[in-house]
Amino acid sequence: MDFIEREREATSLWWYEVALVPGLLQTQTYAQGLIDNRIPPLDEETVEERVAARMERQEILTERKPPEGPDHERVAFMEGAFASELSADAGVVSRVTERLSMIRTRALDPDETARFIERMVSQS
Repeated sequence: MDFIEREREATSLWWYEVALVPGLLQTQTYAQGLIDNRIPPLDEETVEERVAARMERQEILTERKPPEGPDHERVAFMEGAFASELSADAGVVSRVTERLSMIRTRALDPDETARFIERMVSQS
């Protein structure tokens, strides 16, 4: 099961990131910085290919007709520092969805988020 293929077929996407801007929302400069600052370092051609691929993925955000998956399968992608997992197991998807839903209920709305960030910036 390929994550990029599932992402392209998705009718909706939910994600939670602790420290990074999600790939679909990254600017080219931000993606370049992340991909170029790996250990061990990647060669310049590989960095350019990966940045271009990430930017190409963003097309799904502006397509007029979002795809409908043929069977409306729900999948969960969990990414860690050393491993990633894409799962269609109903139990796994249910647990991940439940946890994300709990996080979403506690999140600030956009205006409150902006005010919170402004307060943090002014205090530093």
